[in-house]
Amino acid sequence: RGNAAGFRPSALLKLAEHKAADKKTTLLHYTVEVVQTNAPKVRRVTALLPTLAQASRVSLEELRAKSADLARGMDQVERELTALEEAAEKEEERREALHREAMEAWSAAKEQRDEARRRHREGRAAARASEGGGGGGGGGGG
Repeated sequence: RGNAAGFRPSALLKLAEHKAADKKTTLLHYTVEVVQTNAPKVRRVTALLPTLAQASRVSLEELRAKSADLARGMDQVERELTALEEAAEKEEERREALHREAMEAWSAAKEQRDEARRRHREGRAAARASEGGGGGGGGGGG
């Protein structure tokens, strides 16, 4: 009826019964040749036939359940990745803050060292000045 593209498998048996004038070629052989010539995509379908038996054993409900499990698992992985990214960002911020604090402490320590050196130099200079100017040349006092 109409433009239907399909057939019942039982029709293949009838095609095998009708032979051509050479008494060797059946209508089924001819049909296969015509389909292979005019519809090469059908060959790809026949390559899938061996897997149909295995596929027919899998229940649709089982596939749906496994698909739902996979989706839940992927959601969990996504949540964990998001949490890890957030933790990494916080850790990076903490590391940067520690680095800033360390650099500030380093600068303060350098300033204190420089101040200590300056005071030490001033103290030595003052000591030399008091030695040289206050007691008359050094040492024999008594």
